[in-house]
Amino acid sequence: GQVFCAHERRISDGSAIRATGVIACAAMYYTKEASGSGETMIGEVVPLSEDPFTLTYSEDPTDVERRFRDWVNDRVILGLDRWRKALGA
Repeated sequence: GQVFCAHERRISDGSAIRATGVIACAAMYYTKEASGSGETMIGEVVPLSEDPFTLTYSEDPTDVERRFRDWVNDRVILGLDRWRKALGA
């Protein structure tokens, strides 16, 4: 698959305003459990990284995609390991 992040805001006359800030992505692990009344409850939320993935509009999209793939792959491995441990495997 492809990874693409963009942020654009349109004003009332339809013209675009280009983003100039920083976008950050955080990876979290959590579980869902059914309560006694049948409602879904979210368990403890645990960050999978101390540092978020960040990017700015001025970065080369190819570099951002490469960095994001590395970052997210590492977080998926950490999340799966935490899930495996939670299952007692």
